Amino acid sequence: MKKSSAVFELAALTFAGGAIGSIGRFLISENLDEFVWLILVNTLGTALLGFVQHFRKLSNPGWQAFLGTGVAGGFTTMSSLALFGVFNQSGGVLLLAVSLALGILAYYLGRSIALRGKNV
Repeated sequence: MKKSSAVFELAALTFAGGAIGSIGRFLISENLDEFVWLILVNTLGTALLGFVQHFRKLSNPGWQAFLGTGVAGGFTTMSSLALFGVFNQSGGVLLLAVSLALGILAYYLGRSIALRGKNV
């Protein structure tokens, strides 16, 4: 496969995954309080990223582009988190702190699940 077609394939996989992740985030945001959905999507997306990056069967560039950059990247939202944190005087700092702490824990949870049992 030529390099340009490989790049196009990875871009298409990222686009498709991003669409799925973004739609998932939208559906969650329409049904939950802003504070709750921001923490939920960022925590779940970070856990997915930790899993995808360390699960051996998903280590090829196509899966990484689709699930990691695409789905997890489209599902999570740094921009909404930052806006809420800056403009919400009463709970902004709390949201940022909770989201950061849960994100780090979720990444390592996803990673540990992927690494469990040598994932052959």
